Amino acid sequence: MELGSHDRGVVNITPEQLRAFMQSHPEKDFVLVDVRQPEEYQGQHIPGAKLVPLMDLENRLGEVEGAPEALKIFMCRSGGRSGRAAGFFADVRGMSNVFNLAGGMLGWNGETLPDFPNLRAFDTKGTVAEVLLQAMNLEKGADRLYSSLLKYFEDTPQQKTIELLAKSEAAHGRAVYGALKKLGEAQLGDFEKVYGELQGDILEGGLDVESVVSVAKSIADQGAVALLELAVELELRAYDLYRVLAHRADDTPLRETFLDLAEQEKRHARSLLKTLGEAAAAA
Repeated sequence: MELGSHDRGVVNITPEQLRAFMQSHPEKDFVLVDVRQPEEYQGQHIPGAKLVPLMDLENRLGEVEGAPEALKIFMCRSGGRSGRAAGFFADVRGMSNVFNLAGGMLGWNGETLPDFPNLRAFDTKGTVAEVLLQAMNLEKGADRLYSSLLKYFEDTPQQKTIELLAKSEAAHGRAVYGALKKLGEAQLGDFEKVYGELQGDILEGGLDVESVVSVAKSIADQGAVALLELAVELELRAYDLYRVLAHRADDTPLRETFLDLAEQEKRHARSLLKTLGEAAAAA
């Protein structure tokens, strides 16, 4: 059965295709990898799927490979986390037989997912100062987003986590401002002025803030799990972005600033994943 092109990278597989493939092939022909949190996995998972939480994947790559020719099929709740996991695995191992379950467990169960916002371009080819100003704008966008999401978490166990994330984005913006100021920009005002004048209309990965808030509203009735997963996806996008910026930075202090920001975003993602697992267990 043809599941898609096998160029190096990741191919999306639909729940229908996966069911048909599992029914027509022996177990040795595929490895199912569930990258959700343990609490989510315990709630429901596809029989035979191996639990490898996303943040553990880097240290457990050998457990995923199976037979060299076996398909590696990654899955999560809605397909976002597993898509990133599959891409990481394909890059590190140089494999072409890597798949992502489109729609994740929601799609497997026949649920319809809302359309995710379209991406807007983030120009990493400008001057360092221009890229840093864009990065500050992204942090303000994340600040706006988490502040908007707070109302959905009032009086819930997740409220503190979202509050901390909202506060941390301004601190990230200040770190980027520090790197920008080291460039000796003559027209640069103080942080409050520069940060205050930014629109904060875009998020890491090129997502429009208003569009993401709209998606958050549309999935709010699904509870904390859906909103937290959205936040995890944004933190992972932020982590990817700062890693890319670090690798293209010629200036060592600037590279270290971006790597530090990437590390902070990774810590945020870990915190959110823990909170996500707790919310899933309580649902």
